Amino acid sequence: MTEPKDSSAIAMTKADDSESGASPIMQKFKAYQSLIAKADDYFGAMDFNVSDDEMDRRFHYRAEALKGEILAAPTTSAADFAAKMILATNNGELFPKWDNAAIWIEARALTDSVAA
Repeated sequence: MTEPKDSSAIAMTKADDSESGASPIMQKFKAYQSLIAKADDYFGAMDFNVSDDEMDRRFHYRAEALKGEILAAPTTSAADFAAKMILATNNGELFPKWDNAAIWIEARALTDSVAA
């Protein structure tokens, strides 16, 4: 699949960048992304010499909690669903099962589709 050449090819609007206009999912998604970036920066700053336990305590437990909250919340916009898809697929690296993954169950509900 190719990327659109410019933003005019995208029919939907992006998420509102202002915190006041962003949905709860998008606010949490931005917090999640910020936390992951901080974890990456910290890991690099420590010369990659950090225990898994420390990384878990400092970053990963909170990131996983945010991810769970985001995936459990009802979608209110296309941006919400896109954020959930990014998290559910680990940035496109994983492919959840069509028949029982929460993201696909929600997608089918949003589109009034059935599992094939």
